[in-house]
Amino acid sequence: MPKSPPRPALLALLLLPAVAAAQTPPRITITGVQHDPGGVVVKQLRGALCGPYECVPRGAVYTGSQPDFDKVRQQRVRGILYGAVTQGGGKASLWLALLTGSTEPRRTWRLALGKDGRLPAPSVEALARDLARDIPVGGRPAPPPPAARAAAPAAAATGAAAAAPPAAAPPPPAVPPAPPPPPVVAAPPPRPAPSQPAPPPPAPAEPARARPIVAIEAGVDLEGRDLSFSGTSPAGTVPLTGFHANAMAGPRLRLELFPAARAAEGFLAGMELIADYRTSVGLKVKDLATGVSHPARFSRLEAGLGWRIPVGDGAVTPEVTYELLDVVTEAVSGAPIAGLPDAQLRGVRVAVGGEIPLGDRFGLLLSGGWIPWLQAQDLVKGSPPFFPGGSAWALEVEGGVSIVLGGPFSLRLLGQYSRTSYTLHPDPTGTYQATGATDAYFGGRAMVRVEL
Repeated sequence: MPKSPPRPALLALLLLPAVAAAQTPPRITITGVQHDPGGVVVKQLRGALCGPYECVPRGAVYTGSQPDFDKVRQQRVRGILYGAVTQGGGKASLWLALLTGSTEPRRTWRLALGKDGRLPAPSVEALARDLARDIPVGGRPAPPPPAARAAAPAAAATGAAAAAPPAAAPPPPAVPPAPPPPPVVAAPPPRPAPSQPAPPPPAPAEPARARPIVAIEAGVDLEGRDLSFSGTSPAGTVPLTGFHANAMAGPRLRLELFPAARAAEGFLAGMELIADYRTSVGLKVKDLATGVSHPARFSRLEAGLGWRIPVGDGAVTPEVTYELLDVVTEAVSGAPIAGLPDAQLRGVRVAVGGEIPLGDRFGLLLSGGWIPWLQAQDLVKGSPPFFPGGSAWALEVEGGVSIVLGGPFSLRLLGQYSRTSYTLHPDPTGTYQATGATDAYFGGRAMVRVEL
């Protein structure tokens, strides 16, 4: 008959899963610290805590801008740390909160920052000890209070002295030994005094900073334009003149308004109203036939709706706007330049943009759009028309980076390209002949953004 394993070995096998679970570090999430230039304090917290603890990304336990405690339980996250750098009395301090099962903080801290914007080393160590009392590391409870730690060595010394054998054993007594004394029952350790309730976090201020109600961008737009035609110009017709400009520079202003950011949740909270305007300053167009330069004006206006949808730490923003684009050349004589059409375009722009965080200060910006032009004068049905009929549509792409400057301010540097393609209906009796045209805009913009 096979021998059964010894009882100690069997007990060790049964305890292996529990031992392995005890050795797994508890999981926490450090969501970030607002108003922390360069992420200095966040890097300190992660450097001190993401070792004793396993740090889980914010996107794994958040839905939008709020913690999702169903996800918290699924991810086995024991606590969420979030905070903000505040100013008071000319000094900066860190307000930090620990969430364990609800949006009501289990514990809060307020720690003074040094002149370099960092937490002093003793403050970091004290924070780690406080956190270990609520979320023990490695299954070990928090260290005992100092009085208990001081009493432990004395008790150990007393026990050792009592256990040490005497130098010379006395002879056995002639009378029966007295019964042993009753066992001493150790007094239970004193209960720690209940901690004072922490002051409530500045709840009204935090959502306002996380969800701006208005964003304003102001800066400079620099573009080039290249208009060319395809098809032949039969004898007896006027050749069409292309348009080429290397630099159409001017101011640009963009406004985004989030009317329900503080009054609603979910889909309505991300709804935004958009207005964007740009124009040129000092633009001139050269008549290739005569060599004469003429003043010109470029302007572009769009207005409509967008929806900001949080995705992890970033966002996706679909937009639907109505767009007006005008390029008007003013001839010296007051009459239009022969063969050079103006552009008066009207259409609906459908676009999707995205923001991808690249660390604490940088982000990647991408967008693409499509515009079916509902009006394409002067080439199609202009006044007077260059062609009796046709259609036009545009594709646009844009990409760049955002850089946090501090507080609500950031810098956005983007490159952009837009291409309008025309299909033209030829008129054998007309003055101009072509089958198509391409109108391309290319350049970039630098914008300062403030969110309030």
